[in-house]
Amino acid sequence: MKSINYLPLTSFDIISIIIPCYNEEKHIIKCINSILNQKNIKIKYEIIIIDDGSKDNTINKINDFILKHLDKKIKLIKLNHAGPAKARNTGIKNSKGKIVLFIDADCIASPLWINTLIKRIEKGDVVGVGGTYRTINQSQKISDFIGLDIEFRHNSIGTYTDFVGSYNVCFLKSVLNEVNGFDESFKAANAEDNDLCYRISKLNYKIAFEPNAWVSHHHPTSITQFIKQQFTRGMWRVFLYKKNPQKIKGDNYAGFSTLSQPFLPLTSLFIIIIGLLNNLPFNILILLSLNFLFFGSFLINYGFIKWIYTKRGFTFSFFSIYIIIIRMICWFFGALAGILRLITSKF
Repeated sequence: MKSINYLPLTSFDIISIIIPCYNEEKHIIKCINSILNQKNIKIKYEIIIIDDGSKDNTINKINDFILKHLDKKIKLIKLNHAGPAKARNTGIKNSKGKIVLFIDADCIASPLWINTLIKRIEKGDVVGVGGTYRTINQSQKISDFIGLDIEFRHNSIGTYTDFVGSYNVCFLKSVLNEVNGFDESFKAANAEDNDLCYRISKLNYKIAFEPNAWVSHHHPTSITQFIKQQFTRGMWRVFLYKKNPQKIKGDNYAGFSTLSQPFLPLTSLFIIIIGLLNNLPFNILILLSLNFLFFGSFLINYGFIKWIYTKRGFTFSFFSIYIIIIRMICWFFGALAGILRLITSKF
């Protein structure tokens, strides 16, 4: 692994906390307060908020908050809408700290969030540290499923990883500058953090996963929101793997079994096409196709479904199979849309 020229923080140093936001009038103040209310902070820090062209009341709320807290080092930078990668890079360029922390505007940092991330990176063996999510709206089935999925994946990550999410992470600023920050070709909040971590890992730097550094987050609550989210992820994954073909087999968060799942809907479609070419009844083919999706999803995700059963019981685990099927179909059609965008040079 590549050596790191890292000196521990002193009382003269400062760390930078960057919050990209876009139309977050409902959450941004809670996010800022969660940072200002951190416990046991002995190091100086600045908060840099990058507004990515919000069209709601986000900017007004931030400005009002800053006026009431002039003693705090809070800076607001306004941009035309260009995506979170551009917003984070702008934050990096305007930061003073040798360590940069990122949190999303709709997240609430746990009371020891800063200390936990900083303590881990101060060990000196890694250039970045990522934490985990906790679900705020756990009472909603869809959001609870998303939170459980993240928790299950995070449980399998070891000390070191090749991917951490930008919603809860810190990096040495020198390394971010070395890789030229986030790739601004990623115009949406999808896979830009994967790409950054892959490029850092490619230089033989280590990134750590720290489960004790957590932030709370609202996940989608409706099936419509979930479908839109998963379709978009499938689409941007195409661009991600075009840039990083070595990661098509998966990473520490999304392994090969995850990335192979969009092929189930494709196989299911072939079942119907081949059956129609052989004059089989359409209703029988649909039934066969659905059964294939159901049992295929169950087998590929058996470990996850079994784990959900221990957490939420039979009804929820059975419900999860159908959510997984919907997600697979979204990934499949999202990937098709991504391939089309590549062909037409829309990425």
